[in-house]
Amino acid sequence: MNDFNMFIEEVKSHPWQLNVGFLTIIPSYIFVIKVLSNKKVGLKRKIDKAVKKGNTAQATILRDEAYKLSRNRSRSVHNHLSEYYSAKYTYVVNGKTYCKKFSSDPTEHSGSPLREKIDIYWLNTPNKAFWSGSSDKIGYLYRAFCIFYPWIFFAIFVQVLTALTK
Repeated sequence: MNDFNMFIEEVKSHPWQLNVGFLTIIPSYIFVIKVLSNKKVGLKRKIDKAVKKGNTAQATILRDEAYKLSRNRSRSVHNHLSEYYSAKYTYVVNGKTYCKKFSSDPTEHSGSPLREKIDIYWLNTPNKAFWSGSSDKIGYLYRAFCIFYPWIFFAIFVQVLTALTK
């Protein structure tokens, strides 16, 4: 019971604006989970656009052009498929054969394993194809925004409450 009284005294010692502000954090996270996290941003959005346009194909790996990418981005020929990779793939669109290098994003948790066949997408021209393992900087920034949004809202809300009570 003594610990509870100490907790109550600590809460009373802070301004009421701060306490009310903390009550906004949980609803803010609920808003983020229900509304913001379902948005298609970055790579997801590009893939959706390409699928709607019908701009998809399947690419096949060229085994002689498969490389292991080490942490410092140097590359060496690699034969088994378990780490970060870079490889050339060939794909056919409207009877024309294209060859393009695709690599795993090293900022992802463990990199995507190299596969024999991958689905590729493009928006306007097949020369500028991408795959689902491509780098997604806009998606990373959006995820960071979703994580920090409730705290940003909390800081602004407390400032507004403080300004209104002065």
